[in-house]
Amino acid sequence: MRLSSHMAEIAVSNAAKRAGITKTITPHVLRHTFATHFLETDGRLPVLQQLLGHEHICTTARFLLLCGIKR
Repeated sequence: MRLSSHMAEIAVSNAAKRAGITKTITPHVLRHTFATHFLETDGRLPVLQQLLGHEHICTTARFLLLCGIKR
């Protein structure tokens, strides 16, 4: 059985509520948060590219701008 995007959103939202998080949390927010923390803790861009499934490194490099990281 596949998990639909709607069901993933519900699961993430419910988990956030159980954790006492009051902000709106979505799978997209989790993906961005993971990428940001990965780069902030000296994760390598090509590794993140592979983890996120980006075809082009330029797509992944946008996270560097969002984080304010200079490499």
